[in-house]
Amino acid sequence: MTKEDRLRSCRYYKGEAESPFTDENKDALWEYEAFWVSAGDSQDTISEYRAYVKNDKHPNIPIGLKALLLNRMSRMCYGGALEASAHLIDLLNEYYK
Repeated sequence: MTKEDRLRSCRYYKGEAESPFTDENKDALWEYEAFWVSAGDSQDTISEYRAYVKNDKHPNIPIGLKALLLNRMSRMCYGGALEASAHLIDLLNEYYK
């Protein structure tokens, strides 16, 4: 997936220099999407995602972005990827449907 493809896949980040969002959650998602567009996919985070998320109900969201979100949630909000994986689905349902 090219950088341009990743950018087109984003819901919040559209290439701006600064986040236009005042909502804390949308602002955080903008930051993660901006990082993902710039850095690309990480095979380590994709492997982690595949290990912990067994029922992917969001096939239209690129796996690299979902993997990054799971990784950030597991490190910043929850005690690891297993716990975060249960909450990732809620986040995707709320902010990406």
